Amino acid sequence: MGTDTDGNLVDALILKSKRIGHGFALPKHPYIMQLMKEQGICLELCPISNEILGLTPRVSGHAMYQLLANNVHCTISSDNGTLFRSTLSHDFYQAMVGKAAMGLFGWKQLILWSLRHACLDGAEYDRICRQWKLQWDEFIRWVIEEYGDAPWRNGSSQVEGV
Repeated sequence: MGTDTDGNLVDALILKSKRIGHGFALPKHPYIMQLMKEQGICLELCPISNEILGLTPRVSGHAMYQLLANNVHCTISSDNGTLFRSTLSHDFYQAMVGKAAMGLFGWKQLILWSLRHACLDGAEYDRICRQWKLQWDEFIRWVIEEYGDAPWRNGSSQVEGV
């Protein structure tokens, strides 16, 4: 398989894991990646930790972008924040600046996966998703008003494609 720890990916499948920390080697194993996608297993990505531990020399080379391009469920997580003197916001920032192609659609998908794979009961999940959607729509309206044409000025109440 590659390294000894790559076998942990197979173990996670066999044990029917719902979330996997790091999963950095997953892009090297397309069959396992496909199985994880089919089972909806979520990878917790920790970009700062992976840089500090030497798994990637810089965030632009992080495996997360290949995982996201392959529609693997992912979340951005903070690993050992106290030890690495970093926060979840810092991890998000690193992911954001790592690839210019990481646009609003990618961020929206990461957020939706974060909500879907959080430890929330049904009612709590529904409430948080409704609240988040309102805030997201408000943010998108602000972006369009600030930086581009706003389609709802012509009577449309929805932002298309986002």
